[in-house]
Amino acid sequence: MHNAPTFLPTADESRAAIPIAAALQTAAREPVLLLPNGQKQSIPAPLAGVLAIAAQAMMSGYAVSVTIHSGYLTTKQAADMMACSRQHVVKLIDEGKLRAEKVPGGTHRRIRLKDLLEFMKAQDVRRDQLMDEMATITEDMGGYNELYEWKRKRNKK
Repeated sequence: MHNAPTFLPTADESRAAIPIAAALQTAAREPVLLLPNGQKQSIPAPLAGVLAIAAQAMMSGYAVSVTIHSGYLTTKQAADMMACSRQHVVKLIDEGKLRAEKVPGGTHRRIRLKDLLEFMKAQDVRRDQLMDEMATITEDMGGYNELYEWKRKRNKK
């Protein structure tokens, strides 16, 4: 993994990012880059996605950093991406929930980036399903109505 520099936009640069972010967000066709030599080059969808995210962040005045990953990650790198501890990643591997390979002749493990991204996406889907179930149960029990009434009564005081 290699970390590129962080770019902190000035106020003028933030304003300049607004039309770029808007164009990339609403692009019906593949975006095109005008090269210094006058040639037009289409921008592949993954690169356009990175540019859209960066432009949206910069127009809001946020700094932007790009992290470059190889095809395989250490357990520490995977933990950093998942915002959890390295030990938790090891536990997920040991439980068979996250695929990993041992480094030949060693005890260290490597996780394919593709496998980690698929795992994270599946976790997001499962979390959304559980939240929907909880909301349905709460609605069925009248929990939202009770909360609304409690807030209404409290505001009257």
